[in-house]
Amino acid sequence: MKKLTLMATVAVFAASWQAQAAAPLCASADQKTAVAENLKTKPAMIANGGTARMLKLPEEVVTSAMPADQAVGVAGTAFAQVWETIPAWGETLFLVIKGGNVFEIHSAAMPGKASERSNFYNLEAGAPLGGHLRPDLLNSIYAVVTPGERGGTTRGVVFYGPGGESMFAAFVGGEGGEAGAEQTAAFDKTLAAMKALPRACS
Repeated sequence: MKKLTLMATVAVFAASWQAQAAAPLCASADQKTAVAENLKTKPAMIANGGTARMLKLPEEVVTSAMPADQAVGVAGTAFAQVWETIPAWGETLFLVIKGGNVFEIHSAAMPGKASERSNFYNLEAGAPLGGHLRPDLLNSIYAVVTPGERGGTTRGVVFYGPGGESMFAAFVGGEGGEAGAEQTAAFDKTLAAMKALPRACS
């Protein structure tokens, strides 16, 4: 009973807070030049926190400035269309970065659906990763393909929220690792789906 009461309270509170996602943050011509110069000495990463701090730019802006063959961005409003492709990846590494802490969760992504009473997108039960997401707070979503830290190729999707910070990210093959053929093919379907949508930045 207490759990049901708590969930009802959360749902009512979420419904009363009609936060609106900001427009995607896109790099200017000067910012693109600065990022390109930085990438000459430091390879692009799925999560660009280090480069963002060095250039004093939002992480989302740095990712938007990456070469077109390494980053494909769509507006946060496309969340459901992107998320519904991720369960096909199988076991995935999810990163959640909050207050300088990095949480790593190895889990399959579960399907979900938007709540009829709040702004939450509720994930189905059945995997270690579960919860209630807030797509309405997302600025943009980027599929990123970069050289891996340990060789090979790193593939993932990053979800950017207020201020251009990454809210969470999903990787196939683990961060810096190489995905198998089946996972790579599943990621490529996510990438193709995102390429078919309007781009976050022109």
